[in-house]
This record gives sequence, structure tokens and C-alpha cells, in this order.
Amino acid sequence: MMDFENEGKLSADLDGMATTPNGSEPFDCLHGDIPSTKDLFKNVPTERYKVIIPVLVACGLLCLGTLVVFVYNFTTIWRNVVCKSRRLRLLVLCATYSVFSVASLTGIFVPRAELLVDFMAATYLSFALYQLFFLLVGYYGGEHNLLNTLSKEPVRVNRMPLTCCMPCLPHIQLTRKNYTLIKLGALQIVVIRPLDMFISSVLLINGTFVAGVVRADA
Repeated sequence: MMDFENEGKLSADLDGMATTPNGSEPFDCLHGDIPSTKDLFKNVPTERYKVIIPVLVACGLLCLGTLVVFVYNFTTIWRNVVCKSRRLRLLVLCATYSVFSVASLTGIFVPRAELLVDFMAATYLSFALYQLFFLLVGYYGGEHNLLNTLSKEPVRVNRMPLTCCMPCLPHIQLTRKNYTLIKLGALQIVVIRPLDMFISSVLLINGTFVAGVVRADA
């Protein structure tokens, strides 16, 4: 008897949650019912505006702060870095925080654009990481100087943050073959990460994949 009473209370609670305080149907974002910007703010309870508005203003100010920092770094790098290729790579890296800030803020105010901005941000991050690899090579004066400098002593593999707990890993001697493998390892993130985000976006739009939900029948 108690089980039936509990089930009845649960059903009543769910029925009460089926509508928002203004009487409209809620959005089931978990299963692809993503609201537009107008509908999102229309369904926000009036008493929660006192909390939501300051949070959104704070997010906007933080995003603006990252843009100001980028503009400052842009002018500093443009004036002081003479090498054109190094200058462009530094600017790409400095813009990473601003790109993610703008993408995140866009996803907050325009929920239906979340998949697009996430894909663009992930693609930019992959490109920036690849530019970081060539920037480090450029600091050594090119691939030839890099190999001549680092091939004189063994290179430790057990580095922070993942492999530092594996002291048994051997030290490797940097050769042309090892350098090519490291270069391909940096290149794979440029291809695999955007491809993974693209496939995930397609599956999310199709309803085949739900982020954060793992089921045996999925």
C-alpha cells in the first residue's frame, strides 16, 4: 500500500513539474528540445531574475575582460615581436581564452547555437595547440637546431601531469624518427578532436546520442 502511495506522490510531483510557473510547457533540453533565446528568458520565473541577471552580467564582464586582455597582448606582441611567423603563432595562442569566452557566452544566451560554438571552439583549440608545437620548434631555431640540441642528451618521458608517477619509463634519444612521431602526435589532435566534435554534434541533433547519459540500449 505504501508503494502505491509513494508512486502517487511521485506522479503528482512530476505533474507539478510539467509546467513552468507562467503556465507554459518546459523544455526538455536533455532530449533535444532546446529553447530559443526568447523562449529561454520567457520561461524563467520572475522571482529568479534577481539571481539570473547578476550572473549573466558577471559572465558578460568576464568575457569583456578576456577581450581587453587579448587586445593588450595583441598590441604588445605586434610591437615587440619582429618575426612574423612567431608573432602570428603567439597571437593565435593568446586569442584562445577570448575565443572560449565568447563561445561560452554565446552558448548561454543562444542555447540553440551551443553545438556550433562548441565545434568552433574545439577546432580553434586544436589549431592553437598545433601552433604551440611549431612555436616551441621555432624557439630552438628550427627542426635542424632542435634535433642537434636535444639529441645530445636523453629526453625524459615521465613528465607532468600524467606520466610523472611512472619512473620506470625509459629515457629516449631524440632522433629524426622520434621527432616525426611527436609531430604526428601533435597533428592528430588537429584532425581527431574536430572530427569527434562533428560526429557528436550530428548524433546529438539526430537524437542518437545524449551528452552525459550512458545506456545499454543507446
